[in-house]
This record gives sequence, structure tokens and C-alpha cells, in this order.
Amino acid sequence: MRSNRLLETVKAGDKIEMTREQLIDRARLSVLHLSKWGGLFHLSKFLTRKSLRILCYHNFSTDQTLEWGPGLCIHPETFRRRLETIHRGHFTVLGLDEAVDRLYSKTLPHHAVVITIDDGFYNTKVHAHPLLKSFGYPYTIYVTTYYVEKETPIFGLLTQYLFWLTDKKRLDLSGLGLPFAEGEFPNEPQTIRELTRKVMNFGRRQLNHPDRFKLARSLARRLGVEFEKIADSRSLNLLTKSEIADLAEEGVDIQLHAHRHRWPEDAGQAERELNENRAALEPLVKNDLKHFCYPSGIYKEEQFPYLEKAALKSATTCEGGLNNADTPRYGLFRIMDGELIKQIEFEAWLSGYYEVMHKLQAALGTSSGPLKKSVGRLALASQRLLGMTR
Repeated sequence: MRSNRLLETVKAGDKIEMTREQLIDRARLSVLHLSKWGGLFHLSKFLTRKSLRILCYHNFSTDQTLEWGPGLCIHPETFRRRLETIHRGHFTVLGLDEAVDRLYSKTLPHHAVVITIDDGFYNTKVHAHPLLKSFGYPYTIYVTTYYVEKETPIFGLLTQYLFWLTDKKRLDLSGLGLPFAEGEFPNEPQTIRELTRKVMNFGRRQLNHPDRFKLARSLARRLGVEFEKIADSRSLNLLTKSEIADLAEEGVDIQLHAHRHRWPEDAGQAERELNENRAALEPLVKNDLKHFCYPSGIYKEEQFPYLEKAALKSATTCEGGLNNADTPRYGLFRIMDGELIKQIEFEAWLSGYYEVMHKLQAALGTSSGPLKKSVGRLALASQRLLGMTR
């Protein structure tokens, strides 16, 4: 696998650093286990009982995309375990709209949880929906609609995945129409990262959608990767319009996530993203489209008026934390989850332990070590999603 090849190219000094990082990680997880055993998770749950927890997921996978993107994807069995943790912990799962209303009216039940899923990947329907339905939990899918309409794998994610999958030691990309890729290139991490970035940018800026898809197919052939197998699996595809309509018919809450998975600083362009996103979704859903999720979690407070003008009730970020009545309604925190996150870390977030530690450290004027570490791991998901922009 590519991960093994990467290790072969790492210098000895880097291997020592990786070992040190693993030791720090192990020590951090041990502290979490000791904190749970010592009753601190239980105490934190009591102290944060009035806070709203908003969980965030992206894709669900049982194939190689799970190894490629453990921050982006989660295995269905891991997701089942998360839902069982919520159930055993007697958390109250609310729909997003009800939760937002009750957050700001200060009528939330204790230990309230909202489950959100970003982007609208096909595997949400295949893996997540049956599990959530079996638990009787309401949930929201924030759907970005450009690739819903195109019904192809997402070009940016597909490009990254193709380069990750190849086992060729030398890469010959000549003849693909890429002005920066004539000749052969070594299959080593820095070169792969640079080539991936350039191919993604070239496709977005220079090609229309059919030509991007054609380039991806040719690239897969050159890299020795089975393109049709990826396309047929739909692991990197979004839901189709009919699939969204089917989920909405079953009561799933569908909300806004920008048409092209980007949130421009310019007011006019941002309005266009919302309008096109809304126009694509309105014919498919029963619920009002009045909640928004920032693509890749990127936003500025100066953009809040854009959402107010659009009469939206809330917007969620990719920033880790719990929410209270004084949390800005266009800056709601979430708990981002994925296969990368250990069960004990998930429990630390859900119980409010990280939130309590963060506030305690802030009061003492110290750095928020555990929280920063966990947020850094969770941020990998949104970093990967930068590849989703049209």
C-alpha cells in the first residue's frame, strides 16, 4: 500500500520524530482513559448538561477510501458504536431546527445532541441512513449541489485518491495535456503532493466538467488504477437528485452547503452560491432550507450579514466545541468525527470533557493542549475537503 511506500522514503530522523509523536499520542490517550476512569467524563457531562453538542460526519466507507481519508470517512461499524454511545449515555437527539430554536430560547433538554452529515455523499444513504433510522435519530444532511447535478466522482477528491492508489515507481504523465507534467516523475511524497495540487488547479481553472472527467479517466489509466471500479463504487460521488428526494420523503432534513462547495468573501458571489444551492434543492425537499454549513469550515464574521440577508437561522462551522445561548447563531461549533478519531476521544468530546478542560486552561492562562491536539486531528477532514471545490 502507499502508506508503506511512504515510510520507505522517510529519513531516519523523521522516523524518530514519528515515534516521538506516537508516544505523545499514546500518553494523551492514557490521560483520557484515566480521566474517564476517575469520573471526570461524568463530571464534565454534568457541568455541560445545558450545552448543545452538534456532531459532524462526512463520508462512510468500507473500501480503500477509508485508509486514504480517515479524517473524511468513518467505517459503518465505528459509526454504529458512536450511536450506541449516544444511546447508552442517555443523550437527547434533536433535529437541527428544533435544537437551534431551543438553544436560543434556553429550553434545551439536558445533554442535547444534533447529528449532521456534510456534503451528501452517496454512502450516507447506503451506510449512515439505515443505522440512524434503526436508532430513531433525526439528522441533517448539508448538501452541496454541483456534483449532485453532474453525477460523477468529485474531481478534486478523485485526483488525490488516484495518486494515492498508484504503485508505479515512476510516473509518466506526458501526453495528457498537462503543461507542467511532461516527462517522468519519481513517486515520492513531495512530488506527489505537488503534482496533485497542479492537476487539481488545472482541472478547475482550465477545463469544463466533461473534460475534467476525461482527464481523470486518462490519469487513472496512466497511473495504473482501475477507474471504472472507483466510478462504479460511487464512494466519491454525491447523492443524485432522486436519492435526495427519497431521503427527504423519509423525513431526513436537507439543508444548504453552497452549490460549488465554496464560500466567497464577495457578497454577490456568496449570494449566488446560496441561490444556486437553494434552486437545486427546493424541488427535492419538503422542509424549509434555512440552515447553512460553511464549506470546509472556512468563513469570516464579516460574512454573517450575507446569511442574515438570506433569512437563514443558523450556520455551522468546523471548529470544535459545544454551544450555548451566547454562541453566535452563524458560528455554531461542532464535534467533527471520523475513523481517525479514537473512541475515547469521541467520548471526551461528547461528555464535554474537552470543553471543560479548555475553559479551565483558559482561566489559568495556559495553552489548551488536549483540545488543540484533538482539533488538529479533526481538522484533517476539512483540509481534505478543500479538494471538493468545483
